[in-house]
Amino acid sequence: MINLEEYPWLKSKGYLHITPKINVLKRRGELIGKITSPDFVAGYSFYPLIHSVIVERRYRKDPQRENKRYHTKEKRGKVVANAKERPLHYATHMDALIFGYYAHIISERYEKELDNHLGLTECITAYRKLPIPGEKRNKGTIHFAHEVFQYVKERASARPVVVLKFDIESFFNRMDHNLLKTKWMALFPDNGRLPPAHFNVFQATTKFSYILKGDLRISQPASKYTKRSGFDERKLARIRNELGQQAFFESPADFRQSIKSKKIRVYKYPFRDKKTKRIHGIPQGLPISSVLANLYLMDFDIKMLELTKEHGLYRRYSDDIIIVCEPEQMNDFRQLVQQTIEESNVSLSNDKTEVFQFKMSHD
Repeated sequence: MINLEEYPWLKSKGYLHITPKINVLKRRGELIGKITSPDFVAGYSFYPLIHSVIVERRYRKDPQRENKRYHTKEKRGKVVANAKERPLHYATHMDALIFGYYAHIISERYEKELDNHLGLTECITAYRKLPIPGEKRNKGTIHFAHEVFQYVKERASARPVVVLKFDIESFFNRMDHNLLKTKWMALFPDNGRLPPAHFNVFQATTKFSYILKGDLRISQPASKYTKRSGFDERKLARIRNELGQQAFFESPADFRQSIKSKKIRVYKYPFRDKKTKRIHGIPQGLPISSVLANLYLMDFDIKMLELTKEHGLYRRYSDDIIIVCEPEQMNDFRQLVQQTIEESNVSLSNDKTEVFQFKMSHD
């Protein structure tokens, strides 16, 4: 009897994709055997991803009205929506299971590497399971924020402190593939290269192809203000009722025919350096993306911990960086973060850098 708790990566996905949904519970033995086999993964052909964009509204405190929020901002003299478009790419169900398994085994070695540096595991707070002492739950963003606030409160009770907040510009889109590969190989050394199965997953993550979710709809909207049309429900019902499957296409041959007839276009390499045209970046939305994002900045995290552990605090939540230091250290830390992050071939969004000074009132 297979204990599914031993395979946390073996998860069903609810969305429609190119290939059918998978009954993970029914096929668990077959799936575990294939996905954990390096030979199977080394020779596996990944399908294109499906690309979509979600819009996240950002609310700001209204200085004119207490306890009120607004979601617009002024840009170039015009009032526009204060929203962020987040591109997502998601994989077929089998592909996602493979990405999930490799995310799992990478994460295990990544966590061991963190433990080799005293205090580092507390600094990286995104995409990890950090248990709450004495409870069965894991910490969330509220707990991480509370820890920073408590640290600031204690430090500010004695003397003023400064909190520096940085944002890495287009972090996932700009990861350098060679640097990512080097970090990956450090966890799984194999005579100066990635093991074949790992290399195939690396290639699928960095040199991926994709189709647009909008191209799967019956028709395209005339403008961004026009309501989007739905999918071909008749075809979906036929696939479901006649084939007993849930997918956008009847078969791989049906998918290839849609490409050949130009109903569907396959895209490649969406992220390129504007000057050199070099391909870089990884897609957001894959089960493996988050652990690779943390692994990518391992050297940066170690350096930041070393710089702050005696006189300050360092925390990173994905592409958001927090430094707590004394006022006279502020300019030095701003310069150090800027220089050190560029060693990872990414950069800061300077317009999003924020500085807050705290001091306790003794009145």
